[in-house]
Amino acid sequence: MTRRTNELSNDELSNDELSIINSPRIVKEIDFKTALSLFVDDCKIRNLRPQTIQYYRNELSVFYKIIREKEFNPAPTK
Repeated sequence: MTRRTNELSNDELSNDELSIINSPRIVKEIDFKTALSLFVDDCKIRNLRPQTIQYYRNELSVFYKIIREKEFNPAPTK
């Protein structure tokens, strides 16, 4: 049995898939609350317990408040 190389090749992926992987990333500017909402949605998709999701939401809300008090830009891309 040969070892896997962990390199992508044209044999394994279509050209469309390789173009997506190799394309430059476009970063969308979203605000903190939208990012939090997307994160919570992802937690629900991953079937995390409601208590865990609420804990994450509370902790991130406190983090957001601290960032705002320090007058930092709370946008996730910053």
